Amino acid sequence: MEERTREQSRAVLALPSELRARALRGLVDSAPVSALGLRSSTLVRALAQEYETVGQLRRLSLQALCEGFGKREAREIYDLLMVTDRPFAGSAAAIVLWRHRLVSTKELSIPTADEAPIAELRPWLGTSVDSLGACGIHTLGALRRAAVKGEVPTFRGMGRVTTDRDLGFLGAYVTPQPYRRGLSSPSGLPA
Repeated sequence: MEERTREQSRAVLALPSELRARALRGLVDSAPVSALGLRSSTLVRALAQEYETVGQLRRLSLQALCEGFGKREAREIYDLLMVTDRPFAGSAAAIVLWRHRLVSTKELSIPTADEAPIAELRPWLGTSVDSLGACGIHTLGALRRAAVKGEVPTFRGMGRVTTDRDLGFLGAYVTPQPYRRGLSSPSGLPA
């Protein structure tokens, strides 16, 4: 039976992407996990943890998915379950997926709205969002205003390299000029 399960999974995996997506769309919870077309290592791990149906995987929380599977396997299962177009307990906002290392920074959309919480910039600004928050900067709009006034370099806990990186980020991705003046390199990023 295990060999038959592996063969079914390989057959689905071998389908061209458009046909595979069509086969996955609307996949019922009672379908065997092999119907997802998981890579062999992911399938073996799912079966070893006694996940035999798509529904059992669909009911996993994001945390349980990440704890039960390696990063690559969790991402594979997550992506395939999202293709099924059915509710998934682990579906989450992109920033949450980033925190669980299921998506890279390159896959995220950069927030540009003034009301965007500064915490949503953590993938690009790192721990400087904590320093910004401690200085009363809680939104992207507040960071922009502080940058225009030249106040960011005076924030406590923000060194020159961090300030240059944050202002370079604003100049490169969020809004053009005036953030680039006074930075250590013409590109707006630290030299």
